[in-house]
Amino acid sequence: MRSRSRLSEGDPDGADVGLAKAGDSEAFGRLYGRNVARINSLTEWMLHGVEVEDALQEIFVRAWDKLGLFDEKALFSTWLHRLAVNTLLRVREKRGRWDERHVNDEVAINAMPGKSETLQMFTDIENAVRNLPQETRDVFVLHDYEGYKHVEISELLDIPVGTSRWQLHSARMTLRKNLQ
Repeated sequence: MRSRSRLSEGDPDGADVGLAKAGDSEAFGRLYGRNVARINSLTEWMLHGVEVEDALQEIFVRAWDKLGLFDEKALFSTWLHRLAVNTLLRVREKRGRWDERHVNDEVAINAMPGKSETLQMFTDIENAVRNLPQETRDVFVLHDYEGYKHVEISELLDIPVGTSRWQLHSARMTLRKNLQ
């Protein structure tokens, strides 16, 4: 097994990783330039052309945010690849939940009874959600609209899982009251 210093010496990204960890955005730009084609190819394969640009951006934003966790025991490109795979799996899971919840069939939508009432109800709900307090709205949207679990919301918003559950309960109670 190679030592940490020998591995980082053999890593073509090693010098820029150190600079980027210290906050040098130009060094991170060089890391991006050397790795974007490979990560883009991976993204294309895993998402089959859907949402590729958004996912690619999310991968590199996460890489910048998590760069301090890179311990240089592996090549930067290997670490970035693993981060990309995890991010893409999350994107696919989220998209799968969205697809299960949404119908894009215009015939089915037009056949729904009470279309105009449904449209008004949707507008009322949207306005009620907009009027929720920011913290409560964030949890409600992430959980009920985007399909995140409380553990994921806890990590995303840096709040305890119990707080996420309480915020969701509070949002639903407030919406129920405001929509009656």
